[in-house]
Amino acid sequence: MSEKTIDVKQAVTAASAYLSELFPKGELHDLALEEVELSDDGQYWYVTMGFNRQLAIPRARPLRGLDGGGYTNAERVYKLIKVRASDGKPISMKIRFTSVV
Repeated sequence: MSEKTIDVKQAVTAASAYLSELFPKGELHDLALEEVELSDDGQYWYVTMGFNRQLAIPRARPLRGLDGGGYTNAERVYKLIKVRASDGKPISMKIRFTSVV
């Protein structure tokens, strides 16, 4: 691990800002931190962020909403952001998984 690295809060801030830059304004509903992990060698932070996204095309089969009323046409998306620990620069973004909301 290098001598000077960003802390976990800085890594989360960098990941959140990165997502906000990549996705259109208003597309990140209920953005939340899900997981954070420092790589074994201390060189990268792996930050998982989750958010809700409306589906552009309705699903073939309506799904009951979590509140028990109506139907939903949304999904929860989880993105894994790799942030370099030495300077806080986001390196990559991968889809972790998606679930129906």
